[in-house]
Amino acid sequence: MAEAIAPVVHGGSRRGWGTALFLHVVGATVSAGAFGVALGAAGGWLGAPWGSAGPIVVAGLAVLYAARDLIGLPVPVPSLRRQVPDWWRTYFSPNVAALLYGLGLGIGFLTYLRHGTLVVVTAGAVASGGPWAGAVVVGAFGLARGIAVAANRSGSTDAALARVMERLRRLALGRGIRWANGASLVAVGAAAVAAAAGASGFAPQFLAVILAVVFGWAAAAKIVAPARWRRSLDGYALFPLLRRAALVGVPLAEVGVASLALLGPTRASSLLAIPLLAGFSAALWRARRIHGDLIPCGCFGRSRRQDVRILLARNAVLTALAVALGAAGSAAPLAHPSVRFPAGSEIVPAVLALLGAVAGIAALRTAMRLFDGRSRPQAPGLGWQDGQR
Repeated sequence: MAEAIAPVVHGGSRRGWGTALFLHVVGATVSAGAFGVALGAAGGWLGAPWGSAGPIVVAGLAVLYAARDLIGLPVPVPSLRRQVPDWWRTYFSPNVAALLYGLGLGIGFLTYLRHGTLVVVTAGAVASGGPWAGAVVVGAFGLARGIAVAANRSGSTDAALARVMERLRRLALGRGIRWANGASLVAVGAAAVAAAAGASGFAPQFLAVILAVVFGWAAAAKIVAPARWRRSLDGYALFPLLRRAALVGVPLAEVGVASLALLGPTRASSLLAIPLLAGFSAALWRARRIHGDLIPCGCFGRSRRQDVRILLARNAVLTALAVALGAAGSAAPLAHPSVRFPAGSEIVPAVLALLGAVAGIAALRTAMRLFDGRSRPQAPGLGWQDGQR
């Protein structure tokens, strides 16, 4: 289709090509906007907006299709998977054909879609419950899709157009487009989560609770069972210095995220969680080259192998929550107002309490070993069987 709106079709005339491009963009924007009006009206008829339910659905779809682009999660994209009629450019004049191609491409689902962005966009239009909001949201998609044809502006000859189309084909199949699209969907998901929490009236406390529970659980599992954490860490084949830093640093950072989410400021919790999750994802991606799709996780006290795509999707969800928490602003501390970090004369008792907690964790570890039979007490001078008599 893009070949029908190239300068070569107009004898290399920039003016003729500009007119056809303008008509194509208008057609794509108008049809997409009309589709958005219909979607918004349908949502309004169904009672949208639905409080926090609409943004949650949009966030879920955004994360799913972001995982599809970023880690190859097999999520289908609904579309007819066919091209617009090729005969239009031979039956109609170049300008009329350009307009018709724009009208056909604007709706999106009637042709081939490589990414699920339009699914998220249409879900947002329906959830808005307003025809004009739907027109703006979906119309922007049609505008962007129409303008994309301007990439063939250097195709003033058949050979030049062939080179341009080949470059565009490689670009469309490359990682850069997928990663950029996935990153934008993660941002959309984070914004939708923040909107959902705001609509429910408990933002950003709701987001802070999730981060506190997830990171607190992950840290506790590593502290209570350090041997299991070390075995899982060995599977990532990190450099010795990095491994030693991760062995202690990861649980401490997770404790920091949970503590900041509980005690405040929650925005600091978000700023700590985002690079931590990025580091986790980079380590997972590196481990995938060693172990394949099934890798030792070491998350939440589990050492069994898990699908790396699921782990990366989980990290994408947590990153979206952390970004949404940072965008929503600091919340009141989730803990009691009197609970705060120690200062002045309170430092020494706090350190003693921390040492007591460490001793308690060590005692808990010993009790767990005794319970599962890995260590058995023996009477002096007697074997285990003799002691049973």
